[in-house]
Amino acid sequence: MILLLLTGIKEELQPILDRHPFKFEKDIRVYHSTKYPTFYAATTGPGLQEKRKVKKILENLLPDVIINAGLVGVLDERNHIQVGDRVKIDTVIKYSNLIQFAGGPGRYTLVTVDKPIFDPVEKLDLKYETNAHVCDMEAAHLIELVGSYEIFKKESYIVFIKIAGDRPENAYLFEYEYLIRKWNQKTLLEKFLTAIRFPAGIKGLYTLLKLKKIALNSLAEHTLDVVNKIYLYNGVPNNVGSIFIPHEEVNIL
Repeated sequence: MILLLLTGIKEELQPILDRHPFKFEKDIRVYHSTKYPTFYAATTGPGLQEKRKVKKILENLLPDVIINAGLVGVLDERNHIQVGDRVKIDTVIKYSNLIQFAGGPGRYTLVTVDKPIFDPVEKLDLKYETNAHVCDMEAAHLIELVGSYEIFKKESYIVFIKIAGDRPENAYLFEYEYLIRKWNQKTLLEKFLTAIRFPAGIKGLYTLLKLKKIALNSLAEHTLDVVNKIYLYNGVPNNVGSIFIPHEEVNIL
């Protein structure tokens, strides 16, 4: 059983790399687990931008199970989902054409959009237009890409590990998220300058860093828990949730 873990960006993958032993294989640009010889990990780029790389990985590894792990945005502040919570998905919608993909078990709908959305008004509009609870930039694109290969339509599964990364009331912080990218790689001087120049103030910067840490730590813990369960079960147990088959019927809303 070949297991491939895909995250959108390195920031989402790094906490997993920090907790699980991997070595990097340059030929197909994947991380290869030294604990589970058939476990691999890579990034897709935001919105599956690195599609050529992902296709090469798929064609070389021919994975039986693909895990897509990443952070999602909560669309309605009245929703009880908190930052760090895992959101189990039963439906994925591609916003550009409103095609939906059925999966499960889960209780939430995820809509895949083409750009990051933090503004509360935009989020609420998206919720009422699609009846979705959370949004991301990869899920629907990955289902379509994997489903375009006949070999994956027969026995392969996609499992989504989606963790709430931001809520509408935190929009005033997350619109400046780009300022803290690769925070751990910044020098003390760079961190100091970012802190004193941060538009939401030092307290806002601290809150944003805390929320990001909660979400990313939760993402790593949930992802590795599912990976361990898959190897223990020697397959995908139904109770991990958010399981999708690439060739399942699609429906227009």
